[in-house]
Amino acid sequence: MAGFVAGIQILKGGGGIGGVTGVCKRERKAVLLRAEEEKRRGVEPDLGDVIPFAKKNDSRPENAEKVKELMEMLDSPEARIRLRAVVATKDLSNEESEPILCKVFDDGEKELNNLYFATLALGYKPNSRSFDLLMTLLDSEVEQEIRANALAALGYLNDPRAIPTLIRAVYEETHWTAKCAAVVSLGILKDPTAYDAILHALSMDSKGLDDMKISAVGALGEIGDERCLEHITGFAESDNFILRQILAESLANFTAPKALATLRILKQDPHPNVSKAAGYSLDHITKAQA
Repeated sequence: MAGFVAGIQILKGGGGIGGVTGVCKRERKAVLLRAEEEKRRGVEPDLGDVIPFAKKNDSRPENAEKVKELMEMLDSPEARIRLRAVVATKDLSNEESEPILCKVFDDGEKELNNLYFATLALGYKPNSRSFDLLMTLLDSEVEQEIRANALAALGYLNDPRAIPTLIRAVYEETHWTAKCAAVVSLGILKDPTAYDAILHALSMDSKGLDDMKISAVGALGEIGDERCLEHITGFAESDNFILRQILAESLANFTAPKALATLRILKQDPHPNVSKAAGYSLDHITKAQA
């Protein structure tokens, strides 16, 4: 799962306003291949290696004072100080982050950047209230950037209760970024009931057309329903190398002749990211069939 999440997240822009996740755009090309190469070796890549907020940390006694200090910072009238408190949760454990993140929403934070960080962090640093807080956000009138992050965070929680909400978001959200986030989250959850919604997203005409296709192709690959092959293998001829790369990664989950034939074509792709991704996928299939 982490390879898919990291790849989609980075290829779509690093996950936030002004580099919220701390990943530079120039790193995008390498991340998915690096994560997937580790995955092909049988090691699930750590999402925290490429998205700092997702880094898994252990609770430490010496962090008690830091948590107290960050809670006090959230009472500051200055938005930038409150933002520093939210960002600091990346170095804390899920349990240590919980009171800080919950306070952001309990206090009714209005600053967009602060909400943006905190909403994503509810997924990256899950706690007992994450799901309910995210659902409350989606039931309220919030900016589309926050809605998109709430839908993304639901995927990071990997909670099947989110599936109906995510499917509905694909059809009903008004902005393509929120729809893309919902599609990626459905791919993370790998629920076969999401197939029709993701296929619908693949055919959408939107401002973020390539992002939508990238998200949908990746998610369909995670679900692994071979019916999708007739809809996605044609992207081997796309002008967008990222879309071809995601296709090559996705086809690792299929053994049908059509998938193998497409991977052989992609292995000859002039872009090294695409050809390497196809090679990894073919190796993965070969080993799985041995």
